Amino acid sequence: MKNKVAKRVGIFAGCLLMGISGYTYLRNIATDNAPEFSKTQVVVGKDTISMQQFYDNLSYDNGSWQYIDKNGNSLNVDSLCDVSKRDSVAHAYIKNVKLSEKVDTVYVSYDENYDYIYRIGERDSLFHMPSMGVHNYDMLTVREFITDNPQLQKRMDVYNDSYNCTYRHEYQHYLNMKSGMRNWNSYPIKFAENCLDEISANIAQCLEQRRNYVKHNRDINYITHRFKFYKDAVWDGAVYPKMGRISEDELKFIANGVFDSWMHDKYDLYEENNFSRTKYYLENAPYMATQENKKIHEETMKKIFTINGYDFWKYISAREQEIYDKIPKRHKNMYAYLRQKKYKQMTYLDKLEEYKYENGEKAFQEKLTENYFKAKIIALMGKDK
Repeated sequence: MKNKVAKRVGIFAGCLLMGISGYTYLRNIATDNAPEFSKTQVVVGKDTISMQQFYDNLSYDNGSWQYIDKNGNSLNVDSLCDVSKRDSVAHAYIKNVKLSEKVDTVYVSYDENYDYIYRIGERDSLFHMPSMGVHNYDMLTVREFITDNPQLQKRMDVYNDSYNCTYRHEYQHYLNMKSGMRNWNSYPIKFAENCLDEISANIAQCLEQRRNYVKHNRDINYITHRFKFYKDAVWDGAVYPKMGRISEDELKFIANGVFDSWMHDKYDLYEENNFSRTKYYLENAPYMATQENKKIHEETMKKIFTINGYDFWKYISAREQEIYDKIPKRHKNMYAYLRQKKYKQMTYLDKLEEYKYENGEKAFQEKLTENYFKAKIIALMGKDK
């Protein structure tokens, strides 16, 4: 490649310098391009420079174009114009996230009307049950429901981790985050992934309740009504959980059952939250990062649906279109607006990447070469001042 670039340089410069009109031709190139090169801003990391300065500091080395920043650091231009590599850099911190865990005690009692009332920390007189657990970046919280009424405690025990398997649900969210849940993709795909994140956590939770059921001498109370479809199947004898490898038929039954129950019981509850999560995850994504990328989506989903060594994605993937079909029109309209906004905010490097995406690698390399020599000619003619 280096020889090809050098050859292009010789041909390009030779053609320009041939004949009496060579100087005039060079001057015209400088005059025509100097305004764009001086006014166009290029953002590289935390530095904002002109397009002229960008190409002044470009060199072709070791088979690729390199930008040398003010500190002498060499940055590969292909990486600067590759959204997948920018995505990887932007989310590299997730690899180092260390999980902290805590248990919140929730005190439950009756009010004067014999309705449940909850108290957690400084929050008193809550009439709606707080979530049974929360995963938030590096913190996993499990809620333990305590009461001084023995009968009420029996009713509350089903919501505690010993029966509900809250920890396993939230821990799956942590694993999914580590597997790429925050990576960039199109708005519709990211919304679907947020829904699938919940379905993945519910499958992990269902498997844990299944394990506890077998472990506790097939006590049906260890399978809660959260997974009623599974509890009913066990009770009726249609499914017979046992230690050892789970059969493919049972895996398929769990996958489809969890998907159906979550879409029926939970989708509406999570819709707005997942809409907000989608906007949050893509807030700093450049325009090109919001292009649909099914390959990355498949790779990520394969990871988050490999649960306890079992591949649930082969069953869930056949159902995910149902999530796309259920995205409200108002969300789709907002996603289109946000994407258009990103398009208008594209930086020079974003536009270079778009050029590469639309025209291919060869045209991209030729564009860099052309602009590199235009910048040299502008400087040669003193038009870079």
